[in-house]
Amino acid sequence: MLSLMEQHQGSFLQSFYQFKPTPRLSHFKKEEVHRPKSDKAYIALWESLITGRSQGIPKEMKSSFQNLGLIHLFTPSGFHLSAVLTPLKFLIRSKTLMLIILVIMSSLCFFLVSGQEALKRMCLIKVNQHLLGQGLGFGFALGIDILRGGLSNSPLSFFYSVLFLSLIYFKIKNLVWWFFAGQCLIMFFQEGTISVLNLVFSPIINLLFSLCLPILMLLAIPIWKFQIDLGINILKFIDHIITFFNAITLDFVRLEVTLLVLILFTAIYLRKKKVIYLCLLFYQSNLNLDYQRINFKTTWEIVPDKAEEHLYCERNLVRGIWWEKCSSRKRSTGNAI
Repeated sequence: MLSLMEQHQGSFLQSFYQFKPTPRLSHFKKEEVHRPKSDKAYIALWESLITGRSQGIPKEMKSSFQNLGLIHLFTPSGFHLSAVLTPLKFLIRSKTLMLIILVIMSSLCFFLVSGQEALKRMCLIKVNQHLLGQGLGFGFALGIDILRGGLSNSPLSFFYSVLFLSLIYFKIKNLVWWFFAGQCLIMFFQEGTISVLNLVFSPIINLLFSLCLPILMLLAIPIWKFQIDLGINILKFIDHIITFFNAITLDFVRLEVTLLVLILFTAIYLRKKKVIYLCLLFYQSNLNLDYQRINFKTTWEIVPDKAEEHLYCERNLVRGIWWEKCSSRKRSTGNAI
């Protein structure tokens, strides 16, 4: 019954989704043919950082990025646009010439790139900030983006842009803390978990990528053969650090981001001792959460038992609740009940 309901829901909502293929880099596609499996993962990660295509990235690697609050790196946005513009700022001193380059880049993005709402929004913001100033340009660009359909096409992306970019452009103090607060808010809506260690680890990895991304974009231009090897080695170095940080966060307590946790973090920032004590007094968590196996996107299939005496069930732990996927046939490692 649940399976039929899910199929009906998928067919009903299909007309509301727009499936737009993400462009692939042809020389990356050719390199994947004769590369070992480990290198293919880094090529897929490299391509994702440039185009936003996340297919081919191993689940373990995606999980590490998600645990450290780095999933935004897989979507071309202001982070990626800044990586392109930063080297140009050192080479081009003329504001007029820089504005012309921005207009050309924005035009190419709007007319040649399908989807990528965050990147298009960031192009609007950069152009308007050159014309109207940082604060006014930011607000005016968001207004244009709403009128062109950016909010209706991707409301979640629009919300994230407003949340994080406003922290940057309005020069909020203690920026690292507020970015962590933004990650907590995202995890609250996604019913996820977060580690307090992300306060330290996430800014370090973001800084590494902000330094390496311009180099990776230049290396992605196919000129010499050694470029692919150099890019893979850079990503391997960063991935070792991410894996190390992720292992540490998994060994420490991860918090379920509830409304009480958000109030607790706010009270810590405002130094309200009484509120902190009350939050700690009423705080509760599922102590049996299995973070190594937690799955937030799971479909469950129930197969009626007709002729067989036993059902074979595969158990999965999701947010402290054990779910079972049962069948009359043993398709994987399961126990008869």
